[in-house]
This record gives sequence, structure tokens and C-alpha cells, in this order.
Amino acid sequence: LLVLCSREEGHCLVVRASWSLTLFLTSAVETVITTYLIRNHYLRLLHFSVRIFNLVSEMATTFYTAPVLSDAVRRAVTMFCARSRAHHIEYSGLLSSHRFHLVNVVAHALGDVDDDGDGDAASAVLVFDELARFDAFYTTKHPLEPPRRAAGKPVTAADWQQRLEVTRDSYPEYLAFFDREVAVLGVGGALRRYLPALLPGVTGAACHATISAGWAVDLGEAPLVAEGLAYMSVTHQTLGSHKDQSPPTAVWSSATGTPGPVARTLQFVTTAHAGEFHKIANDASLQPEYVALKRGYFQHRIIAFDDPAVLLGAALNAVGPLGTTALAADLAPTVEECVVVAVAAVLGSRADFFNLHAATSLYAVLAMIAHLDTDPAAQRDALAHWWRSAMAVLVAQDLAGHAEVASLLKQWSEDKERTVPDTKDKPWRAAMVTAFADGVQDEHLAKGVYVLSRWSGERSFSAATSRMCRAAGELLVCPRDDGGSLDKNMWFSAPPVDFKGFYHGKEKDAD
Repeated sequence: LLVLCSREEGHCLVVRASWSLTLFLTSAVETVITTYLIRNHYLRLLHFSVRIFNLVSEMATTFYTAPVLSDAVRRAVTMFCARSRAHHIEYSGLLSSHRFHLVNVVAHALGDVDDDGDGDAASAVLVFDELARFDAFYTTKHPLEPPRRAAGKPVTAADWQQRLEVTRDSYPEYLAFFDREVAVLGVGGALRRYLPALLPGVTGAACHATISAGWAVDLGEAPLVAEGLAYMSVTHQTLGSHKDQSPPTAVWSSATGTPGPVARTLQFVTTAHAGEFHKIANDASLQPEYVALKRGYFQHRIIAFDDPAVLLGAALNAVGPLGTTALAADLAPTVEECVVVAVAAVLGSRADFFNLHAATSLYAVLAMIAHLDTDPAAQRDALAHWWRSAMAVLVAQDLAGHAEVASLLKQWSEDKERTVPDTKDKPWRAAMVTAFADGVQDEHLAKGVYVLSRWSGERSFSAATSRMCRAAGELLVCPRDDGGSLDKNMWFSAPPVDFKGFYHGKEKDAD
């Protein structure tokens, strides 16, 4: 324990830290702390100490780094996000609102991203105006609904887990609950207490609930985090959980030799009957009991994974646990393989709409589990449940481009090398601006480019991963139709004409 005390006032700040962190802080800030104590600048000491601790904690996480926004841009973002409670989180019965999914992209692409705290008023105005412009378009285009009021029994800490559902009925009650919990525990505390139990349901609402929660964490907006956790609680879609589907006792294993995400994906997409999986899911989704759910045919195909009368859940369970690094080891190698699986699915499917959601939901998961640094088992649990979700998405979309996905994964395994990743931020920012300028038509592309840009520059990832991210970014922002409209770059139900020439180690420089 590192204890910083204010003698006259009797207050102290206690920062939990490992011995290595204690030694680092002691040597790094001893002189500054002493100076502050002598001057009795208690509030400045508190602020300074918390910033140092947050900085060092962030340095300890090698697979995710929160974006840095200037104070001015942060205020603009918070002001804009205050609109979130004006509408319900869904509309038209099953569609997820994306009103605030573009905030991260715009703030990063247009905002002042230095960390000196000075801020940039012009950047803040630019960010707010762009967000307001998109919001005006989005609220006009989509029939958003007014917020729903709680009408049932309040959710409590004693019964919240027993009341998890997929029907969305209790969203107002869960929102009131998580508003209180986030206010009391803070974002990190709420995630540490509640996220582990929500992880098996990450595929709910076509991954949108997970995206809502994780992107709010990435943005650092507590009210949006509460909304995301509530949304995850009422769209809790498990996979292969029925006892007749032989659910695994553990979804991951750090035992030596257990195949990791890349190897397990290759195993799943080439397993016996893999070519029949989509037909099985589709046939189930057309049954009257599925149609009556009114969740959309994609989600119905996902739900088939939890139906003991259907082969899919048992087939997914039969693949075996996901191999991860040991609990005491760095998680980054496992994270990198998950990233490679997600990006290969986007590339191999030629930017299928739902495989893009699987990728952006992985970014959401990483943002959230960065706060679970004291629970490495839960972090690995999260990655394993995300991987299972990604496999279900591949099946639901006809194992979209699975042969190409397999080819990309095999080549990555051959090309992988530990070297300096792509850290060129300006070209990525230009690509983001391009995506959301046209993204007034569809914000998904900009979200995809944002995620790829963050992964491309991740210091712990290999050059092969960075190249794959750049190739996927090019796929998203290069127009592929005569009109040059980027929203046509994704496909929803009809695959595009084969679109080759991006990765395979020889792609042209996407910059």
C-alpha cells in the first residue's frame, strides 16, 4: 500500500498497488509529492496522485489504451451525451439505437488528442457540431421511441442476476439499478462487480448491447455505461448453455498445447458438417416458434445455438475450450489472436454487416475487461465468450467467406512477427473523417475504421496484424460501386461480387 497523507486535515489517499507499482511510484514522484505536502496543496496532491495512478494502471494493460481527449473536447462530448435519455435504447420493436456509437470516432478524429489538459476550444466546437449534425440526421431517419418508464419490481443487488432476460421487458428497472451502482462504485467498480456474470450473453441484440456498454466505457461516459449494462442484462443471449448440449465446464484453458483463437477458428470452420451449419440455423429460424419471437432472422439464427433440438450449440461446445495465456502471463497474445479472427472475418466476408459487428463488439469487450485487471480469469472468460459469439456470427451469415477467412488466418500464422506496428495516426484520422462524412448514411463504417486504427497502432501486436488491419480499413473506405457511396461497402443479406487483392502480404499501402 502506498499511503499519501495530509497531516493537518487528517485525510489520506490510499492507492492499492503491487510492490512493483509501489516502487515505481515511490521513485518517480517522491520529490514532487514532498513539494506538494510542504506547500499544503492538498487538492492538487490528490488530483496529481490519482492521475499518476491511472497512468501507471493504463501502462500495465498491454492490449487496450483508452483514447485521450483534451478537457475541452471532453466537455463537448459530455454535453452531447446528456441527450441519451431522451429516447429509448431500441426502436421498431428490435432495432438498436446507434445515436451515440459515433461519438468515439468523431471525438478522436476531429478532437484535440493531446494530454496536456489545455484543451482546444475550436476542436471542441468542431466535434460538437459534427455530432449534432449526425444526431439531427439520425433522429430524422429513424423512428426513435420515447424513454420507457419503470413499471415492474425494482431490480436489486440480491436478484439482478436471477432476472437476466432476452425479452427487453425490464430495461427501465435495470437502468435505474445500474445508474445507482455506477454512481456509487464508479465505472471500474461496476464493471468488476457485474460484468463477469453478463459475459455469456455478449451476442444479445446482434452484439449491440455489448457494443453500447463497451463503447461507453471507451468514451468514459458513466450514464452511457449504465445504459449499456442495463441493455446487456435484458438481451442476455447465451450459446450452447442447455444441459443436453454438453456445455463445457470451462470455456477457456491455459493448459499448454490448448489451441488458441486462430487455431480454434480454423478447427470450427473446417469441422465435419460445417458447410451445413448455416442451413441448420436458417431452417430453425423459420420455424413458427422462432418467428413469433420477432427478433429478426439473424438473431433467430443466433438463438438456434441455445436450442437443444438443434445441432449448433453442441457442435460449438465440441470444439473445446479456447486456449489462452496463463493467468500470471500477459493477455496480449490471446487478445491479438482474437483481433486477427475478427479482422479476418471482416476481410474474408467482404465487409459483411454482422461480422463487422463482431469486430466492434470485440473492441467493446477489450475496453471493459481492461478494468478487470484484478481478475485475470474473468478477462479470459470474456475473450472465450466473445470467440464463441464470433463463431455463431460466422454461421448465422452462412460461414461468410469461411474459406477466405481460413486462408487469411493461415497466412497470418506464417507471417506473424514481433516488430513495430503501424502508428501513423494522421492517415487513419483522414480515413475516419472520410467514413463518417459519408457515414451520415451509415455510421457502421466509421466505427469499423476507428477500431481498426486503434488495433493497427497497438504496441503489443505484430506487424502482420497491423497489415491486416490496414487492409480491412482500405476495404471499408474505398468505394466499390459506381456512385462512390461508402454505405454500399457493407452487405446485409446478399454477398457482393468477389473482391480480392487486399491482404495476402502484398497489399498496396492503405495510407
